[in-house]
Amino acid sequence: MKPFLALFFALIFPAVLFAQNVNIPDSYGQVWKQYDISAYTSRFPQMSRPESAVADWILMETGFEAWHSEIPAMLNVTKNSVNVYHVPQIQVQVESVIQRFVNVDPNIFQFRVHIFTVTTPYWRQKIGNHLIPVPSFSMGSQAWMVPPENAQPLQEILKSAAGFVNHGMEEKVVPNGQRMEINLVRTRRYTRNFASPSYGKTPKPEEVLLDDGFSFELMPLVTMDGGLVDAQIKFQVNHLDRLLPMNITPAGEVTRNTERIEVPQVGQFRFRERYRWNTENALLVSVGLTPPLTSTGEGSTPSLLGASPRVETLVLVELKRNYK
Repeated sequence: MKPFLALFFALIFPAVLFAQNVNIPDSYGQVWKQYDISAYTSRFPQMSRPESAVADWILMETGFEAWHSEIPAMLNVTKNSVNVYHVPQIQVQVESVIQRFVNVDPNIFQFRVHIFTVTTPYWRQKIGNHLIPVPSFSMGSQAWMVPPENAQPLQEILKSAAGFVNHGMEEKVVPNGQRMEINLVRTRRYTRNFASPSYGKTPKPEEVLLDDGFSFELMPLVTMDGGLVDAQIKFQVNHLDRLLPMNITPAGEVTRNTERIEVPQVGQFRFRERYRWNTENALLVSVGLTPPLTSTGEGSTPSLLGASPRVETLVLVELKRNYK
């Protein structure tokens, strides 16, 4: 290397050349700690990256901004350990989360999830006074704890509600902190456009895929005494109202030949919320008024103003201790 180039790199990149002399900043009182999580992850030898749930819950409990602020910090999660460089207050929060993983039987709870839709919210008039409100902050949402003696009457009332549809029930043991997923999605293919690669060539269709349906995710974490459960719930709807057909002249065409394409009219809904409730009760969540969870099909009369009517989407989460 020429002498002037060597001098240039030495001046511009001193941190690279002398990195071994750099001290880790600790002006905010940061400390380094390592936490052993092998007692949890070793229970799932067939699961891909069970430790990722530990990282997710640490970030949810401490807040993502705690790791991207003016305080230099680090979070590293491996199969057997969680390595943290942060201030003592954050270390306390991290340790509290980890204790809920390593000191609770990860397979102790069995979750049953029901997903319903109704076309009116008046079912509340019949049983609302028997439900215990739970804070829910997403716009249009509402949540309640359902005492055991009211779980069956609630389902009977919902079955008699206008437009009731049961979209299925999923029951499984969900390892503490991990995800339970329900996906009822139909993939639709449609022609979005035509393009001529060059003059005189046949236009080629551009076909794309569209997901039509809904997905649900439950991510529960039980307290060490088993009395409470924190859970993140995600709900997503992609509803195809209709495909609007039309004929276009493909780009590059100089003739009057036309090709048929389709433009999807789609209703979308996204929901994410955290809840805490007593494990002796069920949790009922109204995620709000959403597009229907099942497609209306392609046969409807095309109209930009004719969106599908909204339905109230309800999620009932029941849990019991699994002693097997």
